[in-house]
Amino acid sequence: MALNKSAIIKISGFLAVVIGLAMLLSFFMAFRFGEEEAAHGFGVSSAAAICIGMSFLWFTRGKKADFRIRDGLLVVFFGWLIASLTGTFPYMISGVLPSFPDAFFESVSGFTTTGATVFHDIEALPQSILFWRSFCQWMGGMGILVFVISVLPALGINGHNILRAETPGLSLQKLDAKHQDSARKLYAAYIVLTLIQILLLYGGKLSLFDAAILSFGSIASSGLTNYNNGLLHFDDPYIEAVIAFFMILSCVNFSLYYYAIKRDFAKIRKNTELKAFLLIMAVSAILISLNLRLTETYETPQALRFGVFQTISFMTTTGNASADFMAWPSFSKTLLTILTFIGGSSASTGGAVKVIRVVILTKLIWRSFSMRIHPNAVISIKLEGKTLESSVVNAIVAFFFTYIAVFIFGAFMISLDVDDLRTAFLASSSMLCNTGASFGEMGIFGNYEHFAAPTKMFMSLLMLAGRLEIYTVLLLGSKTFWNPNK
Repeated sequence: MALNKSAIIKISGFLAVVIGLAMLLSFFMAFRFGEEEAAHGFGVSSAAAICIGMSFLWFTRGKKADFRIRDGLLVVFFGWLIASLTGTFPYMISGVLPSFPDAFFESVSGFTTTGATVFHDIEALPQSILFWRSFCQWMGGMGILVFVISVLPALGINGHNILRAETPGLSLQKLDAKHQDSARKLYAAYIVLTLIQILLLYGGKLSLFDAAILSFGSIASSGLTNYNNGLLHFDDPYIEAVIAFFMILSCVNFSLYYYAIKRDFAKIRKNTELKAFLLIMAVSAILISLNLRLTETYETPQALRFGVFQTISFMTTTGNASADFMAWPSFSKTLLTILTFIGGSSASTGGAVKVIRVVILTKLIWRSFSMRIHPNAVISIKLEGKTLESSVVNAIVAFFFTYIAVFIFGAFMISLDVDDLRTAFLASSSMLCNTGASFGEMGIFGNYEHFAAPTKMFMSLLMLAGRLEIYTVLLLGSKTFWNPNK
């Protein structure tokens, strides 16, 4: 069947308008602080995005049609691409990043919540630019298109297949009879958590601007800050504790907040993914803290403080740094790297493989051991008491190996630009898992300034692939996807 071009153009136009309107916040901020070049950049970019988006909506007005899975996948990919391209122009027009590869990398890093950067001196940037790069990560945290879905009925489009392609994780539970209502509830929880964190940080004697920037980063699982040395600038246990708490909350399946509001605590207690997420995090934090203490890297209080925080930061793929973990023992650095591949829960702001898939893969491995002992036994894979269909298990196995293959391919391509194989693999994992911070040449604050322009463009594609969970990007390269008869 042919693609629904009208619906795709209509949603793309609406998304361009949303991004253009979002830029107005930074435009007024630039105007308020007398940042003329930044104000010009945001003004021109915002006007162009709104005008182009409105023209798309005008040409597709009154057109309604069925929206299929293929259309959903295409909308999701082009939606993120349009958002990233639109977010590129304020950097270029204002002159802070005149190079397109640099500006595009920075924009993609923000929207995909990777938290990597090409800026050498962040503190020298205009405040409006700092706010924009942080607000981009906040918009990308829950997913730009999740917001768009909440208003799709007004455009005459059903958002079911977009939500399936957009929301990270194995599956998204339908909270209401209509998907747009589910999307609204997800964003409501997201906004409430953000506001609470801002208030807590502001109460900790941070400026409102700093509190907002840090909250946008931790809630979105991105970690971009407005200081060159990140959270080391504050060196405050209270700030770290608040950020750590909300990093965990943002990487819990957001459907659980709906159950909490409905006082359906039984579903929360039975949630296997939540228990696995907290267990992996707790065990890893203990192991890393012990390693830091036994190797005399820190005294006990500091070992616990930094060990726990960095465990949470890496597993949630936020990438915040409260300590110089480059100097940590190899065991701790290795475990942190493994945690970045595991990531957060499904339907959360975290990246990587996701805990639910790791749980099912572990069950699959355990079943293979059992069948070695009892070869004639019929052992099904169960999750929360329900047997999973073989197609679901097979899809998870296929996803995992595809993820690893893309990771290796990414390292191979990046190795063309670096002499250090370790750096190539770490950079690939940071991009694909949307972590940003890493070890090696990138440093604890995830600076990718030194990479060549083609490598930055390839890394941008890796970030998009990681944020959209591989298949949305890979399927666009298949003949079957573009065949109208299939």
